[in-house]
Amino acid sequence: LDENERLTKRIMGVLNRITPEKFDKLATKMMNIIEELADNEEKFTRILDSILNKASTEPVFAEQYAELCLYLSQQLPHLTKKFDWIGCNNNNEEEDNNNNEDNKQISKMFRKMMIMSCERRFSSQRQQVLEKLPSDIDEEDRDDLMSRRRSKFFGTMVIVGELFNKKL
Repeated sequence: LDENERLTKRIMGVLNRITPEKFDKLATKMMNIIEELADNEEKFTRILDSILNKASTEPVFAEQYAELCLYLSQQLPHLTKKFDWIGCNNNNEEEDNNNNEDNKQISKMFRKMMIMSCERRFSSQRQQVLEKLPSDIDEEDRDDLMSRRRSKFFGTMVIVGELFNKKL
């Protein structure tokens, strides 16, 4: 497995087990994976995309996935020393004064990444719903395919709504 496949596999392993009862333990595990493997913005975006993808296929758990995103956004400032790609690395004496400002910048960066990920997901799902169905499949398969496309699109709208509720 290459690095990206390993990252996706580990992330999906956590996402597949998320429930309200296991949330705290799995959120911490997700943070550990991020600390270990998300050494650049592209990998972190891949993680966000995986969360959105999972949430759009399981809208019942959308609130849990949105809560996970909120948790990650709150934990991200703790990784600034580990990863250069996160936030503003001010190396001056007034570190305490800049800390709050840095956290605001990191929060803004996270929200931007989240919005961009949502926008990509929404656009691609919308495009699939509007796409013509293949004419070489029978009526039952056509109905099934359209139903799955609509369901996933609906799931995307649900997770976007949950993220909005969390002010992400």
